[in-house]
Amino acid sequence: SGFVLYGIGLARVGGVLRFMPFAVEIGVQAALGVVLLDLGVEASSGRSPLEELGRSEWRKLVGWEVLRLWLPALIAALGVLTFTKKVKDWPYTIVTFMAVSITCFHSF
Repeated sequence: SGFVLYGIGLARVGGVLRFMPFAVEIGVQAALGVVLLDLGVEASSGRSPLEELGRSEWRKLVGWEVLRLWLPALIAALGVLTFTKKVKDWPYTIVTFMAVSITCFHSF
């Protein structure tokens, strides 16, 4: 798949995006955000929020047995977001956050 993406880049297929309306671009980005959030929660808790919402069983996602699984991932994501907003243009932002996260994880 990496070779395919490399080939797409060499062929300059990304230039086609100039002809796509802005509303379509925003819609695609929003949908991608929803899918990535769903996959992140599913990877950390084993339950898919989109499936739970589809079955009207969303309360299972906020029960303590599931909440304790995905809450650390949410806190880490908010930490990365806060850190990157406060510290701009520093090349070691993610590396530093990962080192601190690993240290905190193993200290508990």
